[in-house]
Amino acid sequence: SAKFSAFHDAVIPELFDQGQLELVWLSLGGRPLAVAYDLVWNDNVYYYQGGRDPHAPGRLRPGIVLHALSIRDAIAAGRREYHFLAGMARYKLELATAVRPLVRLRARRVSLAQAGRTLIEQLAREGRALLRQRLRPAAA
Repeated sequence: SAKFSAFHDAVIPELFDQGQLELVWLSLGGRPLAVAYDLVWNDNVYYYQGGRDPHAPGRLRPGIVLHALSIRDAIAAGRREYHFLAGMARYKLELATAVRPLVRLRARRVSLAQAGRTLIEQLAREGRALLRQRLRPAAA
């Protein structure tokens, strides 16, 4: 989508300048066979997206080779982990040493209606707590 592309167009240069973006590729005879777009955060590498030449011979697995070289480079750079992110693709299962559940988080601007609901819920909780406190029998 246009929003998705605009987000990446805005974020990529900043991440690259801060050393938090790695663009890696594997070439053979000057021709790219596989590419990867990795994010680096807190000494971890997160494989975000990649691709391979669809015309490469079927017996070649340039994506696997690129991942293996990227993992080697991450180890050499002292990175703690190399993450494949979501999905159960065969190559992830072949190369990963563990599978962890992912947590999905959605962040969005709070609308006026949502802010109003949150305020009403908070006032109701405080009102109930105050009412319970007043209705408790006094300790003798």
